Amino acid sequence: MKIGDLVRFIGFEEYRILQNNDDISIGVIVAIHEVYGKTRYDVSWPNGSFGTWLYPETLKVIHES
Repeated sequence: MKIGDLVRFIGFEEYRILQNNDDISIGVIVAIHEVYGKTRYDVSWPNGSFGTWLYPETLKVIHES
């Protein structure tokens, strides 16, 4: 994943429930953090909120930039 990719939050697999597939749940990656060999992502959501330090396994790429 890279800055500008469109992603959907899917959560962790063991807690995943059926997701609504409308476009309102699609955000854009705005920052990438590398800490102690781990990658985390900040995502801007269409409602104006930001997801910070999200784990890569909780995001699904919808469209690459």
